[in-house]
Amino acid sequence: TMSLIKVKGSSITGALAAVDGSALTGITSGATEVDQWFVTSQFTASGNTVVENNWSRRSAAHGFNKIGTGMTAPSSGIWAFPSTGVWEITWSVFAYHNSASTYIGTHIYSSENNFSSAIEAAQTYTNTVDGGNRHVGGFVKYIFDVEDVSTHKVRFNVESQNNTDFKADSSAGRMMATFIRLGDTP
Repeated sequence: TMSLIKVKGSSITGALAAVDGSALTGITSGATEVDQWFVTSQFTASGNTVVENNWSRRSAAHGFNKIGTGMTAPSSGIWAFPSTGVWEITWSVFAYHNSASTYIGTHIYSSENNFSSAIEAAQTYTNTVDGGNRHVGGFVKYIFDVEDVSTHKVRFNVESQNNTDFKADSSAGRMMATFIRLGDTP
């Protein structure tokens, strides 16, 4: 066994030896992928609708710079990942309805088979049942283990009972998706 000697810090003088950390394992420098995209144009939708078009990456003008490869704009609303790993995905929505709507939904769908089938991975609902001319918002978050970049994908949907204006904006980022790679797939 090894015995330890206790020394008061105030008793140490002179230069201390450097510690070699080359043999340490399991230490990372933080997130290796961070990206943020927003919808640039307002649209009207009813029912459960995939948000397919008008996506733009946040820029330095918005105080953002991606880390890593970053995501690629979606194809038909389907997002592919640049690398495997465990990803945190968030989706925020802003809507306006000028008459009562029983529900307005915010959804993240995921797939492990390139959307031959889909999993409703995260959802939230709000409403404007107390009358018209209402602004509402929704926010969902999902942790997704992307084991294969060719098959594991996500898409973002909005849902409403009646025609609802989803208030995207060319600069304000009212409707945004954020992707953060948290670490390696287990």
